[in-house]
Amino acid sequence: MDSGKTAQAVIEIGKFIGSGSYGEVFQGRYNTQKAAIKKFFRFHPNTTEEIETIEREINLLKRLQCRHIIQFYGVHRQGNEISLVTDFAEGGSLMQAINDSRVAGWHAKNRIAQEIAYGLAYIHHEGILHRDLKSDNVLLTRHMEVKLCDFGLAVIKTSSGGHSTERMRGTFRWLAPELVLSERPRYTTKSDMYALGMVMWEMAAMCTAPFKDVNNNFVVAQAVHGGRREQLPDDTPTYYRRWVELCWKQDPSERPNAINFEIEADALLAKPCTLSWLRTRKSQVEAAMVTVLLLMCLHALVFQKGHFQQTASECMETELGGTASPINLGIHLSNGCHFEQNDDGAATWLAKPADRLLAMAQNHIGNLYERGLYVEQNHVEAAKWYTWAASQGNTDAQNSLGAMYKDGRGVEQSDIEAVEWYTKAANQGNPDAQFNLGVMYKDGRGVAQSDVEAVKWFAKAANQENSNAQNNLGVMYKDGRGVEQSDVEAVK
Repeated sequence: MDSGKTAQAVIEIGKFIGSGSYGEVFQGRYNTQKAAIKKFFRFHPNTTEEIETIEREINLLKRLQCRHIIQFYGVHRQGNEISLVTDFAEGGSLMQAINDSRVAGWHAKNRIAQEIAYGLAYIHHEGILHRDLKSDNVLLTRHMEVKLCDFGLAVIKTSSGGHSTERMRGTFRWLAPELVLSERPRYTTKSDMYALGMVMWEMAAMCTAPFKDVNNNFVVAQAVHGGRREQLPDDTPTYYRRWVELCWKQDPSERPNAINFEIEADALLAKPCTLSWLRTRKSQVEAAMVTVLLLMCLHALVFQKGHFQQTASECMETELGGTASPINLGIHLSNGCHFEQNDDGAATWLAKPADRLLAMAQNHIGNLYERGLYVEQNHVEAAKWYTWAASQGNTDAQNSLGAMYKDGRGVEQSDIEAVEWYTKAANQGNPDAQFNLGVMYKDGRGVAQSDVEAVKWFAKAANQENSNAQNNLGVMYKDGRGVEQSDVEAVK
């Protein structure tokens, strides 16, 4: 066993899961953990391309430590047979989930798209291009959380930000228009973003075969190169359609970056109520303030890649954590201090305090610290920002803070505190918090165990299309826990 982490390990190979171009995948165990074991087909020692593909995937997975990337455990070598051992995603692939109609609600589709974008943002920041993103290469945990996998075609970006190859790589119908007819295709991060648009189309259309009525790949290539795209269903929400169309832009430079997609999606795509709130305001000031605020967060946290200058760090913490934030931020903007000078932005900030918008920003910063995206991961900092936002009533921050108390990350572990924050958010209608509160009642953590209460909160979240809650509610009906046993309700 050669994992780069553990000298000795016990591997047990269980049932067959599936196969691909380079090998077969089995469910098994790595020491005491459930694992997926990818056994590569036996190859001749001189088949360098296959060996390079295998070694590329192994070497990339070794260096990737991200919540939305499949976790690498190790490599088992025996003769000319190699097995890759990774975390086991019990939910199967996104392709399977689509075909089984397990991704039926827009809430689930929005969240999955956002988590894929987060995984892409992480690997792009690490200088890696995936080059084969599709629903079959997106795995899901039992709670439907995204884990990107299959890095056999992934490559390191060159200093110019792309990677040229003598022939096309990846799955043909997910390839960007600049790749399909090129003699020497140049892959970039924007190629991956086009593929994200295709995955979002798969979820929207509940179909995993783009252009399925066209058998000839060359005809598809000509159409895509000429600007044709798949059709989104008529009931696709405007915010979802907008992001797909942005990812599908003919000009790669007009497509969003993964980090822009992931952060804005958290505020806009995954939260249609936020868009509705902005549209109903009597002035456009608040909408402009959101834009300025998010750009400031990105500038300080993303473009500086986590290496704050002391003054910039103090500015962010003081101004976003204080009551006079809008006024002081306006002054900083107008003086060009730490940020590009922006008189319009300064006027916007000086116009009106907006605690609600500051809480959104505080929550975003906490999220970046928690995930370790573009800043060094720091759960203590994350908990601090979440606490500021949660104390102002931001339900996403309250839910995240509850999770940190439950797991003891950045704060002293306390199920009671976790339940308190989950309850605050759940009572305001946050579906993720409602699901988490249901789990606490089901397990009797921080509250008296109650299947009835668990079912109540699962039902509230399920009615808002929370897929985790829908799944758990089905299990409760199947087992007759907290409700009258009903296989019919369980299946529904």
